[in-house]
Amino acid sequence: MSQIEIAVKDVLARRGDRRRCLDKMRRLREDCGRVWYKERNGARWTTGCATGLRHTYADAVEGVRIQHTGWFCRFEDNSEKYRGVVIQLPAHKGVVRALAAYEDSESEGLHVEMRIYNDMADAARAADALAEHYAEEARDHSEAWTRGREWRVLQDEIAEARATARSLIAEIKAAGKQFSPAICAALRSQLVGLRRQITTQRKACAELVGVSGWWAEEYRDVFNEGAEAEVI
Repeated sequence: MSQIEIAVKDVLARRGDRRRCLDKMRRLREDCGRVWYKERNGARWTTGCATGLRHTYADAVEGVRIQHTGWFCRFEDNSEKYRGVVIQLPAHKGVVRALAAYEDSESEGLHVEMRIYNDMADAARAADALAEHYAEEARDHSEAWTRGREWRVLQDEIAEARATARSLIAEIKAAGKQFSPAICAALRSQLVGLRRQITTQRKACAELVGVSGWWAEEYRDVFNEGAEAEVI
């Protein structure tokens, strides 16, 4: 039985309704099979704050100086963030019990660290640190995919430019001396511009791949996913 299940049982038992307590525990176990997912370090992810336990944002906990309302989790995008949350469990023999978690503003879920804290301030600091850590991971993931997508777009533009250049060359060869010197000069100028564009875009692609050198293998896979190709 998890710590949250134990806490729920405590809460409901105090209300003196044993049948309701048993029914709630049965539904909780069923829900856990659907909405709670085990992650590394014993943490859990849930689609909401289960069982109606009291919870508050880490930055709102008294005595903790957290001067922000969350950590941005998207690369070059401040629309989404992770925010630390403290889940307060029923006290045990007068001792505070709380869990550290963070809220994902995009999915409205909670990532819960399955460790009990006996001080609300400690839980708040842990929740904020948890949010910061996973927000940084999410930003790296987002950056890797975005860089891969940029690489894909550049490759498509290079392919289009090369096709245009080949078409121009074929047109010039087919026309022979039918074009006036002015038209030939304009076509050649267009070809030079396409070659410069391709050179610049190839350099940009190389720089995007170069940035990936410090990424962990998992982020390289994400880059490839965004690029729709096995690039790195």
